[in-house]
Amino acid sequence: MYEQRKFAMLKVARSKYIAVALIISFIIFCSPHLSLAQAVTQGSLSGFIYAEDGVTPLEGAVVKIRNIVDGTIYESTKSDSEGAFKIEGIKEGLYSAGISTAVGDFNFENLIGVKAGETAKVSLALVPSGDQTVAFPEEQAPPIQAGSEVIAPTEAVFLGKVVNYNPETQEVSIYIEEGMMQLGDKLIFRGTETDFTQNVKSIRVELVNVEKAIAGQTPDVKVGESAEVGDFVYLRLKRRAFFFFTPIGMATVLAATAGVVYGVVKLTEEEEEVSAFKK
Repeated sequence: MYEQRKFAMLKVARSKYIAVALIISFIIFCSPHLSLAQAVTQGSLSGFIYAEDGVTPLEGAVVKIRNIVDGTIYESTKSDSEGAFKIEGIKEGLYSAGISTAVGDFNFENLIGVKAGETAKVSLALVPSGDQTVAFPEEQAPPIQAGSEVIAPTEAVFLGKVVNYNPETQEVSIYIEEGMMQLGDKLIFRGTETDFTQNVKSIRVELVNVEKAIAGQTPDVKVGESAEVGDFVYLRLKRRAFFFFTPIGMATVLAATAGVVYGVVKLTEEEEEVSAFKK
């Protein structure tokens, strides 16, 4: 009898051991996949910072970026002797940016787009206020005329295009090429016969009501005016994109990889290159 009880206890203990071992093995097996799943939602930003001549590396500068949707702020380590900086673990999205230096702060005039699983690269030159030796890339861009409202070009970015309009339901289907939109946003529709703004009060993706839609999706949005296939859609920023309130100058782009910088909106009939971020 004793031997039978001992055998039974050993059998139970062995079963528990096997169960624990299986759980640990499952966790170890899944951990890389969980880490990978988390990694693909984040990207990084790297590049170089130069003085106003665009050649002299600037050491000790810190790049700061702020997500224009949720306000999350990321900071780089100080730039090295080559002017190099890097920020890792950045949530995919659009960011305003600024650079802190020993002499003061500089705003970045454009927005920076960070994509999941990719490293955006940008080289910047710092231009003190009043110095016209380096022209800002977009300073001659005209404002956006949206109906009776005139919107400064630095207050809106390219979102996507209209791919369908249903006059019965008064809904447009927008293919989002870059960035994202969410409830409460204001959209600007521009086309040959289209010129109006629309507050986003509802978003449907594949017939399901959602709070936001991201690049690659084609949400349906209620509109108060008719639109046409091919119309350009822009997202109006809710606040000024500049990072610092009292900068001593601006940071202008010297070079950037495709998919990094959101330029301001162009309003010509040949607006194929709406944004430098647009592929």
